[in-house]
Amino acid sequence: MPEYIDDFGPEFWSHRVNSPDKYKRMRYEKGKFGAGIDVVWGVPKGEDGVEVQAIRFSKDKFPTKESVSNWLSEHKDVTKKKMEAKLSMMNARNFPQLFSIYGTNGWLE
Repeated sequence: MPEYIDDFGPEFWSHRVNSPDKYKRMRYEKGKFGAGIDVVWGVPKGEDGVEVQAIRFSKDKFPTKESVSNWLSEHKDVTKKKMEAKLSMMNARNFPQLFSIYGTNGWLE
């Protein structure tokens, strides 16, 4: 069973890939890896690209920790995803499918 699967309140399970302290900015993308699977992207300090910081699993679609673990075991490559994108291109106008819980420009700084 993959480590770091936490109960993230009444609606989600959370799988932390990296500490949020590693990142200068983060953004939340709903449904990125399928229905009920959201991702938190992070921009590592001193780098231009983005990578997965955490994955959130809806408890409606994944009712148990074991169901999350099974999905993660079958999709090991997902936690290694990186996007080579310049920050100037990562905004709500260019990527309307992205939304943020972090503020007007979508990035937690």
